[in-house]
Amino acid sequence: MKTEGDKKAQITIVEMPAAVNKWGENVMRWAGEIGMTKQSGPELVIRTSKVKVDGIDAQRIRLIEDENEHATIALMAVRGRSAWFFKLTGNKSAVEAGEPEFDKFLTTFKFSDEN
Repeated sequence: MKTEGDKKAQITIVEMPAAVNKWGENVMRWAGEIGMTKQSGPELVIRTSKVKVDGIDAQRIRLIEDENEHATIALMAVRGRSAWFFKLTGNKSAVEAGEPEFDKFLTTFKFSDEN
């Protein structure tokens, strides 16, 4: 967890079935969770960039807006039948302050060989 004064941000990692997880639907849900409801799906998905997590292609979105108090940076990497989600979410200032550490963590993350 990252703190910035009394503001907090948290990293979560979740593994779910890839077959039932679509990038655009998750982006819309994440945007809604932080009150980013003024933009449409295509406007949000255009914020997507390509990254790698342990050599696997992943999609990354940065949901940070000046007018929102909360923010999320999220990634989705599909590995086999699993969709792996990595999120940094919380108060905007803490998310922004924690972004370099989050990105560094993602460059060191290793999937287990069990999947």
